[in-house]
Amino acid sequence: MNPIYYLNIRQLYYFVSVAETLNFTKAAQANHIAQTAMSQNIISIEKQLNIKLFERSKKKVELTNVGHQLYTDVKRELSRLEDMVSRAQRLDKGFEGEIKIGFQGVHESAYLPNIIKDFKYKYSNVVVELDQKSPEKLEEELESGKMDVIFTFTTEKLDSKKVMEYAFSKEEICAVLPKTHNLAGRKKVKRSAFANEPMVFVKPENGQGTYKKMLEDCEKAGFTPNIVTTTESVESAIMLVEAGVGVGFFPKCCSGVNQNVRFVALENDDTVDLSIRWRRDSINTITPLFVDMIKAM
Repeated sequence: MNPIYYLNIRQLYYFVSVAETLNFTKAAQANHIAQTAMSQNIISIEKQLNIKLFERSKKKVELTNVGHQLYTDVKRELSRLEDMVSRAQRLDKGFEGEIKIGFQGVHESAYLPNIIKDFKYKYSNVVVELDQKSPEKLEEELESGKMDVIFTFTTEKLDSKKVMEYAFSKEEICAVLPKTHNLAGRKKVKRSAFANEPMVFVKPENGQGTYKKMLEDCEKAGFTPNIVTTTESVESAIMLVEAGVGVGFFPKCCSGVNQNVRFVALENDDTVDLSIRWRRDSINTITPLFVDMIKAM
């Protein structure tokens, strides 16, 4: 068997200590062992490797040329070993790794950049991956494990044994109007004020929950909305509002997407919860760190 297999890590540290101090007594003290034990360990290493590592005399201790080369190599490899152990410990505690976060789009623009910034400040070695998809696709990929955390609007109680949810923001629903609309200057309006107006919204398949809630809220206000067109995204729907195609009802957090429309609050203070969801059985150690940070906001 190769003699290196008989060496242990502690012996290598002893060797490095003597190589750096060139003094058996100081090296022994630094490692909290007797000087004789330190000498015996070095002699043992030399015998096992069949290499003379030190020149010894009564006045001084010096590394041989081979000893100096071995010291350089061992020092480097011990440093690598320490890095590997440290990384494993950080991974175990969740300080390294990656997290895949899914979001819908404009809804999260008021929050997500600062959330990611704060998370990266605290866990700089964590890789954050962002992916924008429809609400239904986000739910699908969360269930399958492709996503670790998703941002979503909660329009009804979550019915799942696999998924956990936390609502971190209650968003006000507003009437979104062209600047030229006769109600654009109001602070608050009744939803029923738009009963006879054309309306634009996002396609049901791109947000079944929010589409359903919008219909229900209009029916509670006494009318069925006259939806003249639907779009792939909130951004494009609001662009059509700007163009005068119709009015819309969207959360206030979407107001940053277009400065050429007006977000006017509704009198009955309609709201919707912006939430995060994650798998109950997630094995990603980063996920609870991200969730805990959201909960602490």
